[in-house]
Amino acid sequence: MSLAASQEGFRVVSLDISKNTLNKLRDIFKIKGVCIPLIVASLTDLPFREEVFDSVISCDVIEHVPDTRRVLAEFRRVLRTSGRLCLTVPNGLTYGTIYDIILLRLLSNSFIDLYYKKRDQFMIDTGRHHVHEFTAKSLRTLLENSDLRIVRFENLAFLATYMNTIRGLIRSRVFDQLITTAIYADMSNASRVPLAFGSEWIIVSEKSRPCADRRNNALTCINKSLERSLTI
Repeated sequence: MSLAASQEGFRVVSLDISKNTLNKLRDIFKIKGVCIPLIVASLTDLPFREEVFDSVISCDVIEHVPDTRRVLAEFRRVLRTSGRLCLTVPNGLTYGTIYDIILLRLLSNSFIDLYYKKRDQFMIDTGRHHVHEFTAKSLRTLLENSDLRIVRFENLAFLATYMNTIRGLIRSRVFDQLITTAIYADMSNASRVPLAFGSEWIIVSEKSRPCADRRNNALTCINKSLERSLTI
């Protein structure tokens, strides 16, 4: 995502809590000839001043973080007024159940060995990959309570998320090409499927004005209306 945005001419900053992940990204960016600042930090304590970004993009992250409200508050803090937050989040009632509960809880060790090719002690200890399983309703409520106005909420994928997991299990160049084509086709038509059946959502929300500003604007409008009425 960072690479694509940078290549489109946007000024980008990439952040992750894992130094190893950022080192891998640094190698990729170097090969592509792209220079993007990479910062190791937690989403609950972003190392940026207030209202510095026009947009924040977070892909498949908030379901892994215990204090989601704190994360959204930090996203809102660093966004400029009317700035956009773009989230991708798995549907907790469909893909979340299959991946997180069945594969990682019931088939934990076997699946982790096969899919990740190594033991992830956190997953083995907890039996979970997601801290939260969101429904469309709970996600809407969470964003609205964080003073983020939803402007787009639709399926990003219907079956593609499952296909991507299968691709990780069956490592074959020919199969990879076939599954990639199927994934693109699925994501192109996912918005036609009811939200309840999607495997992953994309949600775009906007940082609204602070409550005090909205009240002041409302009072100003009322005063102007009264002035016009009195003038008449």
